[in-house]
Amino acid sequence: RRLPDGSLNHFYIRRLKTKFGTRTMASGEIDFVEAVAYPLGELSEGIHIVTELVLNTSRWANAVGSAGLLRRAYVEAWHFARHRHAFGHPIAQYPLVAEALAEMKSDLAAMLAGNLRLSHLIDRIDMGLSGNEEKRVHRLLVNINKYWTSIQASLGIRRAQEILGGNGAIEDFSILPRLYRDSFVFESWEGSHNVLCLQALRDMQKYRLHEYLFDYLDTLLADITAHSLYDMRLELTKRMETLRRQIDHLLQAEPDFQQTHIRRMVDRLMALVQAVCLLAAAGWELSQALDTDTPLLLEFFLNRYIRPNYDPLQDPDYQERLRLITATL
Repeated sequence: RRLPDGSLNHFYIRRLKTKFGTRTMASGEIDFVEAVAYPLGELSEGIHIVTELVLNTSRWANAVGSAGLLRRAYVEAWHFARHRHAFGHPIAQYPLVAEALAEMKSDLAAMLAGNLRLSHLIDRIDMGLSGNEEKRVHRLLVNINKYWTSIQASLGIRRAQEILGGNGAIEDFSILPRLYRDSFVFESWEGSHNVLCLQALRDMQKYRLHEYLFDYLDTLLADITAHSLYDMRLELTKRMETLRRQIDHLLQAEPDFQQTHIRRMVDRLMALVQAVCLLAAAGWELSQALDTDTPLLLEFFLNRYIRPNYDPLQDPDYQERLRLITATL
C-alpha cells in the first residue's frame, strides 16, 4: 500500500526464492525499514486475525487446490489411458491401469465431498448462522483436512505419472511433473504434517473438539434415508464409535505415546470424515434421482480405508467394479 503522499512504503525485496514447485506464485524475503503499518482490525486481536484471515483461509484454500491438482492429474491419466495402445488394446483396459484410475477417482470424490462440507461450514460461520458447535468443528476440520488432502493429491498424481510411464517425467509432454512439484509444496504450505497433527492433538486435549466433530458426523448420518445406503450408514456409525474409543484411549496416555500415534489417528479420522461426507453426497444424489456413480465410488473408498479385513483377492466382483468406476471421467 502506498503512503498518503503517494510514495512507496519503506520495504525492500531482498530476494525471490527458487522453489521446487508453485513457481508462478513468488516466495521471497522482504526487509521493512521504518515502514508504516496499517491495522487490519483491533490491535489486541492481532493473533486471532492472523489465524482466521491467513491460516484458516489458506488451509481451506490449500485443500481445495489439492483437489484441483488431483482432478487435473486424473483427467490427464484417464484420457491418456484411452489414447495409448499396447499389445493391440488401449491400456485403460488393463487391470493395473484401471485400478490406478479407480483409486484416483474415488479419492478425488471423497476429497471433494469433504471440501464442500467444510466450505458449507465456513459459509455459515461467515454469515453468522453457525453456533459455537459448528465453529469448533471447523477449527479441527480445517487443519486435519488440509493435512490429509495434500497427501492424497501427491499420491494420486504419482499414480497418474505411473500411467504415463516414462512420459510422466517429461516436462514438455504433460502437466503432470508441474502438478507433482506443486503438490509437494502444497504439503508444506500453511503448516507441515506434524505441525497440523500436533495442533489437532492439543485441540482434542484442551477443547475436546473431536467430540463436536463426531456429533456433526452423526447428524450427517442421521439425515441419510436411502434404503440402498443403509448398510454403509450403519457400518460408518459403528466405525465412528470405535474411533471415539481409540481417541479417548490415546488422550489418556502419556505425552510421548500421544505424539507417537496422533498422526495415524488423524489418518483414521479423516478417512471417516471423507467417507461420511461422500455417503451424504450419495444420499442427496439418490434423493434427486440423479444418474450417479457416487455409491460405487463410496464402496471402493470404504474397501480401501474403512474395512480392515477387506481383501481384493477375495472379491469376485473387484475387476468388474474397476471397469464400472473407470468407464466415465
